Amino acid sequence: MSDLNTRIVALREKSAKAFADAKSIQSEFAKYEGDVPSDKLAQFNAAIDESTAALAQAQELESQAEKLAQLNEAHSRPVNALPTTGRETQADARDAARREAHKRSFGAWLGGDVERSREALLAAGYSRSEAHALISGDDTKGGYLVPDDFRAEVIRREAEIAGLRSIVRVIPTSRDVLVMPRIAANAGTYPKAYSSGFTGDWDTEQGSTTESSGTVTVKTQQTQPTFEMIRINVHNWIPNPVIASMSLLDDAAAPLEQILAEEIAMTKASDEDLAIIRGTGVNEPAGFLVDSRLATSSGNTARVALGSSSVGYGGLLDLVHSVPGTYARNGRLIMRRATLGNILALETGSGVSLVFGQGQAGPNNLLGYPIVFSEFMDAEGSAKYPVAFGDFSRAYVIADRQDLRIQRLVERYAPNIGFAPVCRLGGSVVLPEAIRLGYTS
Repeated sequence: MSDLNTRIVALREKSAKAFADAKSIQSEFAKYEGDVPSDKLAQFNAAIDESTAALAQAQELESQAEKLAQLNEAHSRPVNALPTTGRETQADARDAARREAHKRSFGAWLGGDVERSREALLAAGYSRSEAHALISGDDTKGGYLVPDDFRAEVIRREAEIAGLRSIVRVIPTSRDVLVMPRIAANAGTYPKAYSSGFTGDWDTEQGSTTESSGTVTVKTQQTQPTFEMIRINVHNWIPNPVIASMSLLDDAAAPLEQILAEEIAMTKASDEDLAIIRGTGVNEPAGFLVDSRLATSSGNTARVALGSSSVGYGGLLDLVHSVPGTYARNGRLIMRRATLGNILALETGSGVSLVFGQGQAGPNNLLGYPIVFSEFMDAEGSAKYPVAFGDFSRAYVIADRQDLRIQRLVERYAPNIGFAPVCRLGGSVVLPEAIRLGYTS
């Protein structure tokens, strides 16, 4: 038997070494970017075959050793021994008593009585050291009576839902700069009613010119549309790589690579929302909350007073009605959830809610317009912009150069693995007249 056990151990070690060689060869495949040399594949397949063959031989020998052990036990008993089938032996009675003691001990443990649980085990013939080991309520004794319930998941904080990309305009681009022509706004008597500086005129069909005493008078030239160029620079989103050990990824019960990818994607979406709202435009998209055409000057028509340090009902009405009708029909409110809570709490002097029933069109609806929540908006306070309103699908453009990509870096961070995310995009306000910012003084 000793020789057989020696051969089994040797075969097990041979199989384990071949498997380790196969994993080592496989870890090099990433650097070939899908075109693995044939010799490497041959080495990998040979190592797998060697490991499989050695393991099969070891298992066959183990099966033989088990059969030999059973035969040895059967032939070691006296030939004239009577079978015990149908009769309870002393060992059987002891095992039954111990099983009953287990039940009583476990019931006492569930009730929180550790001492009674221990006494039940001692009464069944367990030694004090065995009883200590079986009481799982005392972790210092190495208890194993009640094993831990392990969940194959990772508890994570829920991130703020990133939703601004869905309400702005996204334009794919293959260049580092997206250039868009724009028609300048009308500056005439009814600037909100016209889409450009071009104005028409009513006249007779022959009213373009007049002739008197041989002199031709040409009618006054009408205002012409003015074009200008909008440039949106593309920026790189490249955070530091996430480093994880190979053993952690291999041994973890939860799918850590999938969890890391989800976390990176949520972080990118949140950073994108932050840039759309508060981005400086320097190495990142330009945000509408800090756009000089909207928020800088105190006399700016794109700013609407909401109240003193908090949002008032009248100021909120002024905000939604300050946007031209052509943009208001697709308008959305952007604010924090806490800001909405304060608005819904507004009351008259008699205690009547000012916005009662305004949410009947939906839980995220106010004054008939949908609400997009973002914690990156200002909270109410002095000189803050807690609410924005307008048609963001017309007002803001994202230039999407490259969507999120996560590179798996094996060699650079060996023996660990790095996950390096990268994406390229830009963003800017292209139609400021479609947005109004509500501010509290």
